Amino acid sequence: MFNFLSHKRSLKSEGKTLVDLLEKLWSLKLFRIILVVIAVVIVLPFILFYIYRPIIRPDISYGITFSNKYASQLGLDWKDAYIKILDDLGVRNFRLVAYWDEIETEKGVYDYSNLDWQVQEAQKRNAKIILSFGRKVPRWPECFEPTWWNDIKEEDVRDYHLFRFIETTTERYKSFDSIEMWQVENEPFFPFGTCQYPIRSNTLDKEVEIVRSIDSRPIVIQDS
Repeated sequence: MFNFLSHKRSLKSEGKTLVDLLEKLWSLKLFRIILVVIAVVIVLPFILFYIYRPIIRPDISYGITFSNKYASQLGLDWKDAYIKILDDLGVRNFRLVAYWDEIETEKGVYDYSNLDWQVQEAQKRNAKIILSFGRKVPRWPECFEPTWWNDIKEEDVRDYHLFRFIETTTERYKSFDSIEMWQVENEPFFPFGTCQYPIRSNTLDKEVEIVRSIDSRPIVIQDS
């Protein structure tokens, strides 16, 4: 039969032992220092955040990056998802992506139909667009060159086709008022993603030069 009194005495004894142990630990200077350090590490971030907390700017316009590729990978009907983002969520600031491997699957043959549709639907609703294009653009694996391009061994020949894609894309969309900025490459010098060839600075300079020679809108280049 359970002995309640005996159990109570046992708990009391264990409690006293714990108190004695804590008193002995507290008497140690090192233990007190460790406790103070732990307390500071836990509390200090909250203090710093309160002191240096960010001020919310009233003039920030938030937006989204829409990727038809990624939407499809998620198992979505990307066109339906895009329209719902426009109409149900009411998003009016977009970064859209010109995927080179999707647009020029065959050398010299361009199919902009997916991107055309996205830009046109955004323009109908007076949405604003940053158009991202080049070799390295948003979403994994970061670099989206056509397979045939990666098979070219001569660097100057690869650059020729890249520059032609940059020129063709800029010429195609320069008439759309909804495009507010061009983004030439995405994090071009950030070593992330699966890119067979690195992006050289002089190649990027030439890409920017081509866009600037065709249109005067701002050019965005992200570092990281």
